[in-house]
Amino acid sequence: MVTEWGSYLSSSPNETKRFGALLAAALPPRAVVALAGELGVGKTALVQGSVEGLGARVAYGEDDDGAVSPTFVLVREYVGAGDRRIVHVDAHRLGSAVELADLGSDDFIGVAHLSFVEWADRVADALPRPYLRLDLSHVGESSRRIDVSGVGEGAAPLVEAAYRALAQSGCVVERS
Repeated sequence: MVTEWGSYLSSSPNETKRFGALLAAALPPRAVVALAGELGVGKTALVQGSVEGLGARVAYGEDDDGAVSPTFVLVREYVGAGDRRIVHVDAHRLGSAVELADLGSDDFIGVAHLSFVEWADRVADALPRPYLRLDLSHVGESSRRIDVSGVGEGAAPLVEAAYRALAQSGCVVERS
């Protein structure tokens, strides 16, 4: 079940980060956000905004340069105020949902943390339902379109949280 919602137009990477920060604050702790779109479209920028918005720092004593794409390690965890955590997964190098499941994703996606999964279209069958899906696409050199939808029974509260974040961002929203 997919709940179509609408689109958000971001005119810059900073605007995408602002949306990410507001979204992270609006979503419940176990929410899963599936990010899809081609290379360089702003998936990592959105997660960076979420991490910064929660004042989170990388867990496990790694160097903390803010949120970076976990392409080679696949998963990074960030800890914010009040022990609010973000799990950031990059499925770009994974070939299937089975590969994500084999990593033990049931233990870290949608459990107690806010989860962001880049290249989610590659592993959608392994994601717990419901989840929020954000499809990012290029509109111009620095402008992006973010299509928002909810997947699975019970996705409506996630979609409404995204709507609240978008309304607060002051950016252009086109509701379907």
